[in-house]
Amino acid sequence: MARDAKALAIPPPEEPAAGSGRSGDLITGSALIVTLIALFLPWYAQTRGIPVSAPAAAPQIGTLDGPATHGFLWLGLALAIVGIGLVVGRHAIARLPSNILAPGQLLIGTTGIAFLLCLLGVIGRPAAYTIPGANPGTPLDVADFNTVFAGWSYGGFVALAAAGVALLAAAASSRRLLSAAH
Repeated sequence: MARDAKALAIPPPEEPAAGSGRSGDLITGSALIVTLIALFLPWYAQTRGIPVSAPAAAPQIGTLDGPATHGFLWLGLALAIVGIGLVVGRHAIARLPSNILAPGQLLIGTTGIAFLLCLLGVIGRPAAYTIPGANPGTPLDVADFNTVFAGWSYGGFVALAAAGVALLAAAASSRRLLSAAH
């Protein structure tokens, strides 16, 4: 019985070799934190159309963040949090017996899917819409003061760039760790 317990024991932690992906982990973790923050920056700027009858009226401006516009970006938020957990616990996870996937593979998967979700969010800009009932009898294709237009803002591009940096850093770090192991 003591022999079985010894076989199942998790080996003691080893000190990672110098340059064994720590800079890659730092870049990946930092980029994932920037991605988390950028998800809540303004992704889209909304302006109201100026009516022909009152051209001096200034448009009202509002903003929308990513998850408020695209619900699937909540998954991107969860994947970024999981990615940070993988960066922090990479060496401990690698020591666990019967790992199905290596932590580097999981990190590449989570950052890759987060990047794709951010890309879809940036591409999928909301369409213009008319506030119903504001001007009865106005055709919907006429841009009046009650038509809201959405344009891009900086938040989506920051999130996309940060998710891309996280993906590239995770891939480079994992490649370095795999080449050092063999």
